Amino acid sequence: MTVSEQDANRKPEANSRKDATREPDSSLSAIELELNRLHRSIRLTIQDYLRNFEGMQYPSLEENQRVVSTIQRLLERYGLRVRCPECGNPSILRVSSRKTAKRGVFVFDHNINGKRTFHGGKNVFPKMQLVEKPGRRLTKPQS
Repeated sequence: MTVSEQDANRKPEANSRKDATREPDSSLSAIELELNRLHRSIRLTIQDYLRNFEGMQYPSLEENQRVVSTIQRLLERYGLRVRCPECGNPSILRVSSRKTAKRGVFVFDHNINGKRTFHGGKNVFPKMQLVEKPGRRLTKPQS
């Protein structure tokens, strides 16, 4: 078979110029919908798993911090945050030391009106509702 015969029998490629003129927005919309569906499934799966921790407390501040750090790495990997139960903002779960709580307290770390804020303060793992990580804040260009 000659090269010209092979070209004549070849199926059109998906990324050919002719295909590129066909409604690219619809194919992008389709993949975006599918990825959103998959991301939602991941979020709900992780959230369901985290329910196992609610009301728990490890024997030391260091162990509580280690577990929360592991959870935060997982959430960061999938672009997620924990919703603050007090104000509803996306937040980072942390364990802070307190003189009155030897094992530490669980706090929700986030910004409100540009100011770092901590809500919470219970000594057991809180209920964790997951939300999308907010986009990066744009800084004003310096003049």
